[in-house]
Amino acid sequence: MMFHVTVYHNAADQFISFRHERQLLAAFAFSRALPQNTTAEQLAEWTFCLLNIDPDTLVDSCPTLDTASAFELACRYRRQELRSLSVGDVVRVSTATAVCWLVCDGLGWSAIAAPSNVHAVADGEISTTCDSD
Repeated sequence: MMFHVTVYHNAADQFISFRHERQLLAAFAFSRALPQNTTAEQLAEWTFCLLNIDPDTLVDSCPTLDTASAFELACRYRRQELRSLSVGDVVRVSTATAVCWLVCDGLGWSAIAAPSNVHAVADGEISTTCDSD
């Protein structure tokens, strides 16, 4: 099943709890073919790991990540000089049949209603397609 992930950074500041009135800026997006039983929370956690560790230590630090595609995504994120995915940031996970919005908490993820203060950039600026190994 194809999953589409968009990472939104909290524009107010890093490490601040999510509030609906704060502006969210689309920072990075990618698509992955994964097993149908993959949950949005699992994919958000994978994304958090991917965007917060050094690509050179990716495989040893996150053994559930596939090697080549994860490394490529991590490098693309860092080449854009984006900050880490942090508390208060939001991940949108969508499939052909569902959309789930998750906010990064101090520990884990919380589902939220679709935020109203989301600002996107042109698709070509953030989109990456990556299949699992």
